[in-house]
Amino acid sequence: MHKLIKFIKSFSVISSIQTIIVYLYVFFLARYGSESDYADYITTTYIVDFTVAIALFGFNLLLLRENISFIKDNCFSILFISGIVSAIIALIYFSLINPSNITIIIYSLVLITLNYLYQFGFAILIKLQKNRLALTISLTNILLVLLTLILCAVFNKLTYVNVVSLRSLQVAIFVFCGFFPTIKLIQPKFNLSFHKILDCFKTALPIGGGTIIGNLTQYSDKIISSTLSSGEIARYSIARFDIPFIGIFINNMSYVYMEKIKQAINIERYDDAITNIKLLFKYGWYFNIIVFTLLFCNTALIIKILYSAKFLDSDILFKIILLSYLLKPLPYSNIIVALGIEKIILKRMLVELVLQISCSLILLHTFGIIGLAISIILVLLLWSVPYNLYYFAKTLRCKIKDLIPVKEVIKSIFKTFLPCLISSLIISRYCYKSDLIILLITCIIVVLTNIKEIKFILNNTK
Repeated sequence: MHKLIKFIKSFSVISSIQTIIVYLYVFFLARYGSESDYADYITTTYIVDFTVAIALFGFNLLLLRENISFIKDNCFSILFISGIVSAIIALIYFSLINPSNITIIIYSLVLITLNYLYQFGFAILIKLQKNRLALTISLTNILLVLLTLILCAVFNKLTYVNVVSLRSLQVAIFVFCGFFPTIKLIQPKFNLSFHKILDCFKTALPIGGGTIIGNLTQYSDKIISSTLSSGEIARYSIARFDIPFIGIFINNMSYVYMEKIKQAINIERYDDAITNIKLLFKYGWYFNIIVFTLLFCNTALIIKILYSAKFLDSDILFKIILLSYLLKPLPYSNIIVALGIEKIILKRMLVELVLQISCSLILLHTFGIIGLAISIILVLLLWSVPYNLYYFAKTLRCKIKDLIPVKEVIKSIFKTFLPCLISSLIISRYCYKSDLIILLITCIIVVLTNIKEIKFILNNTK
């Protein structure tokens, strides 16, 4: 019971709650909103998420890596830099790329500001280990959002304005109840100056440069997909939506290991750093293969439940994009920061951006919208993952295979994924209305074959 309570209070669970909240808006609009309201909301979230990710400029990772004095000295400089970056992106986007109506512009600017403060504050909450506060705010938020969206759906008031107003309120609650109290605890120094801003910018530049290129890469296929027909855009947006939980636990778990890896590197105990990376890899792989198997074998049911049967054409796209999660058992950028090799990020991201745009255009032309989904897998498989692992091994003076729990990876594929896949194919072929049967069988197989792995995840989640 103590372990379960500790697990529930972990930042991984808290981040998952926040991700579910974000998904709830999409769920209700896809099912009960109009097509124009849904399109306006997706447009807003794309620019908000893109702007915030770039405006963070890697500062959230620096806050986790550096000590409290760094936050005290640079808090206002970080906020100033991010504010300027956000303003520039918003100006370019709304004046040149997508001159939206004034309502969308205003709500986008409000959400950009609030979401940046949320991300900044959440990093500090993790730094100070304020689990209870973060959990309380998150649970309050999810109840508020869920009940309000249900009422809007019942009374046919699920409009763009109502949804983005609710999301603004939800994020504002987190900001005022989480961000400002933690800032008061830190008591930052108001020493804003050009010299201080420049130093802070230079410190974050290796990570921030990679962040900009990385987000351009991440959003390139979405931008290309927007040139397709409305039906294809709908299919692709459903398949491309990030699934709650995937990546969150691994990313938050890495925050625990970052400090251990950094300390091992500082005293040249490379074996300890290798051990910690391998443990993190094992944790990430166990989590990913379990979730991936359940999702991959039940995509049709998931689409029906989460979006409705009208989006079943997204099934194959959904499966293809899910494969990308198996290539992400490690939060590579976090490990790069822990190893102190931030300079490699820019080269990787630049090549990744060029490859993503090229592959997306070529495969889209050759195979249609399916090719667009395949391009994501190819870039990860042929460039990003090998590049990261090569430099990890080079820095730690070991071989790539020393960082990967090879036996566990192979074993889990044969004992978990393949039995579930074969079972789902047989059931779907011979059983009528087989969706629920497949879900039940895959859940049973996953639990019975991964008791040890599930215990490992529960015991190591922070």
